Amino acid sequence: MTHQQIANKYLEDYLQQLPKGIILFAKKRLPEVVGFRALFYKILLEKENFSIPLIAEVIKKDRITVRHALKQMEVYYNDFDEVKKLHDVYFEPLITEKPQLIQRTKYNDNLDKVIDSIPFDKRDEIYELVNLRIKSWSWKNRDYCEIIEGYNSLLN
Repeated sequence: MTHQQIANKYLEDYLQQLPKGIILFAKKRLPEVVGFRALFYKILLEKENFSIPLIAEVIKKDRITVRHALKQMEVYYNDFDEVKKLHDVYFEPLITEKPQLIQRTKYNDNLDKVIDSIPFDKRDEIYELVNLRIKSWSWKNRDYCEIIEGYNSLLN
């Protein structure tokens, strides 16, 4: 069997399992449709050991598109339940951890109150000013003295 025939065999099976209304190779870039496309690329990559350039050739896309879709597969898996269900038909479920949001420590001092009162459109400007001030402290705190001794060899 040629690579195109193998891909078509998987495609026929895959299209039957897609939810109604999903057109896999439509020109639209709806995130859920892109997720299903990425899953199809992953099936060819991992089940048939197709290379990324070979997948791109078979589906008539460029390899960067295929590579990007494969890199985003975990995002589609986490964001779309239908993609997740279909993924779990072909593969073991992905074990993913959602990143924890970092909470800003509240000090409840005067500086914290001032920061909270800064208008959103002025925050970049204030950020630059504060960074410059912090850098200036390191310049001002350089307390060193260098003694350069010179000898006049003409006097000897």
